Amino acid sequence: MKYCLGLFTVCMGLSCSSGQTTGKDMDRKEAETAINDLTENTNITLEIVPQSYSGVPGQIHLLITNHTTSVLEYGAGYQVEKYDPEAEEWQHMDFFDHVAVISIMYMLPAGESGSYAISLFPDQVDYEAGRYRVKKQIYTGEESVELYAEFIIE
Repeated sequence: MKYCLGLFTVCMGLSCSSGQTTGKDMDRKEAETAINDLTENTNITLEIVPQSYSGVPGQIHLLITNHTTSVLEYGAGYQVEKYDPEAEEWQHMDFFDHVAVISIMYMLPAGESGSYAISLFPDQVDYEAGRYRVKKQIYTGEESVELYAEFIIE
């Protein structure tokens, strides 16, 4: 994987969208099936391995796979959202608007995968058991695509 380094640090401030949601009363197996369904319908996949955690991990690992014929580009920024089963929607976690990340552009060639770890900052964010997702912005030439990958904290 090739890297293009930027010269400064930026604050992450990606906008929130409700995205796709699934049922209100979902068990772990149904949630994992829904997670897989969300990533199978695109030429670019974002996965979290593993998808389920007993307790809050310090870091989680993202895997981006490029099934296209073009080079993809993405930065170090990310957003984390929590699913609210009562409202049946994804809730923006404000803390991640203020996380400073390096200004870097990763390039992912066609047919390849890239992985990296992101921090959940468990010492600064109060997590409850439930469904969460990472939102990642990917650039495909002239287009910008938002990808989502879910994980569960038990």
